[in-house]
Amino acid sequence: MSDSMFNNDDIYNLLNEEIGIDTDKIKSNTDKIDVQMSILVDTLKKMQVQLNILQEDNSMMKSKLDSIEQDILLT
Repeated sequence: MSDSMFNNDDIYNLLNEEIGIDTDKIKSNTDKIDVQMSILVDTLKKMQVQLNILQEDNSMMKSKLDSIEQDILLT
């Protein structure tokens, strides 16, 4: 790692010392955002599964409808 590279703790310390930003609040809020993002990602994955199920159901219903239409046309 070069001398110009900083890790997150270095950046937080610089912000706190030089600018007076409350880095503990920033870290706490960042952790909260990470948790919320994880929840959102999990929710989106579940929604994708449900969407896939609905798409399969839709395809199946279209096939059944086509079959019924063909039966009606043949009678």
